[in-house]
Amino acid sequence: MAIGDAVGNLSVILPPEIVARIDGLIVVLKALGVFAIIYIIYIVVMGALGFRSRRRMKSIEKKVKSIDKKLDKLLKEKSKARNSVLSKK
Repeated sequence: MAIGDAVGNLSVILPPEIVARIDGLIVVLKALGVFAIIYIIYIVVMGALGFRSRRRMKSIEKKVKSIDKKLDKLLKEKSKARNSVLSKK
């Protein structure tokens, strides 16, 4: 690995105490990198699921509006018929 080679080259130049600390820092940075990759994958998956959910909600909203219009039309017709029956009495 390139990082391992870089630490090996630093061990020649720097004292062993500093190289040990840098080695620990490299391990932490690798762990953070893995965490960042997992988090990015999570963000992408949640975005895809959210997109599908929003699209499904829009479809349901359109259907509800259509049903509402049909109900309004039926109720208007029923009220007109009821008013005409009441006016005949």
